[in-house]
Amino acid sequence: MVVQERGSSRYMLGPRVLLLATSTWTPRTALAHRALAEELARRTGCAVRTGVLLVNEVVIIHHEPRPDGSRQMPEVGIVIPAHASALGKAITASAPRHRRRLARPRRCAA
Repeated sequence: MVVQERGSSRYMLGPRVLLLATSTWTPRTALAHRALAEELARRTGCAVRTGVLLVNEVVIIHHEPRPDGSRQMPEVGIVIPAHASALGKAITASAPRHRRRLARPRRCAA
């Protein structure tokens, strides 16, 4: 999401921010999703994460913590390889065929 300038300690927004900004996530869908995520977390007692597929990774854009009041780390902004997570596999499986090809890892990161 960010890129460090060469020979400097300064950072700037990277090209992936543009991809995220052009997704179909609008304030209206975000509000509707938050209500659904809260309800799902309440019913299941589990945390709920929502992510968007960005090439071959999933970026977590919403995290509804477990409703039990326990201490939890917020996960918004975490990047997960799509091929190595259940959320990534679910998003990839429901994506159009041309997007599925993009989500395949070219080479596994260590």
